[in-house]
Amino acid sequence: MERTYVEGCAADLIWSSRFLTKAAECTDPIERLKYVITSYLAGNHITPSDCQCRAPLNPILGETVQRVLPDGSRFYGEQTSHHPPITNFLLEGPGNLYRFSGFFEYKAWLSGLNSLGGSRIGKQIFSFNDGGLLSIKDPTMQITNLVSGDRSLNFVGQMTITDHINKLEVVATYNPPKQESGGGMFKSFKSKLWGSKSQKEQLSDFVLIQIF
Repeated sequence: MERTYVEGCAADLIWSSRFLTKAAECTDPIERLKYVITSYLAGNHITPSDCQCRAPLNPILGETVQRVLPDGSRFYGEQTSHHPPITNFLLEGPGNLYRFSGFFEYKAWLSGLNSLGGSRIGKQIFSFNDGGLLSIKDPTMQITNLVSGDRSLNFVGQMTITDHINKLEVVATYNPPKQESGGGMFKSFKSKLWGSKSQKEQLSDFVLIQIF
């Protein structure tokens, strides 16, 4: 399935309204963070999977996308720059419970003879109707087997979410060394990657969540 950058942004947020509405209703900042983390991880592989790890269509300056989700949330997106490709977006919750807004620029580089690295650079802000304010920083992405083999996308490094009101920070480490796994406030999530069933081992992301 081919998509533009703005369409990909809209697709990646398809699950966000379900979890961000619950986050907005939370009074416990830790519980709110859990819902925000879940909303982010739920959209990690939607566009890469649907596009089969191919690049989005060439961006069109001024392209817009608007969607109304079943719960009344509204999405607005616009391609504000062709080169470099920059996408601006806004997701508004029902009854103004929350706003998820920002922009990001896509960057890519060769990370090997048969692999490509990539990242999104920009600003992404969650604001809630009770004054809550969170920001997010994306991890790095890596696409392997560009020339031969079963192409797949994996996330590497760390994603961070900062709660600026309650002075909390979430660090999500993708595929950490096994010895880092622990209990307490560590939480683990698994999400399946797009890949071929012929592979000897099913591809997956193991995400270690730490809340400080």
